[in-house]
Amino acid sequence: MGEGMGEATFLALQTVGVAFVLMAAISALCAGIISAIVAVLARSQRKKVAPPPDFAMPVQDDRAAVVAAITAAVHVMLPRHRIIHLGAAQSGQDWARESRTRHHASHAPRR
Repeated sequence: MGEGMGEATFLALQTVGVAFVLMAAISALCAGIISAIVAVLARSQRKKVAPPPDFAMPVQDDRAAVVAAITAAVHVMLPRHRIIHLGAAQSGQDWARESRTRHHASHAPRR
């Protein structure tokens, strides 16, 4: 009885091993076939993709409209004055220069 049990166990293990190797080989073959099908389908369905549309609004230069609005407001409020120049304010150098000019002029002898 001991010898028969060992032989049956060996035969069962051998059958399990063969079944495992056979299932592993079939699984690898199926995986290869599936990846080949996916590659073929990907190549056949590849289309040229159009670039996405540009949704950004075009930049508008509103400086002329701002200048016109400021000019109209000054003309309404101060009709006897006229605007000579509209531009970006500088870093306070004009005020300093005007102050120095007035200070130096105050020391000048009067004629």
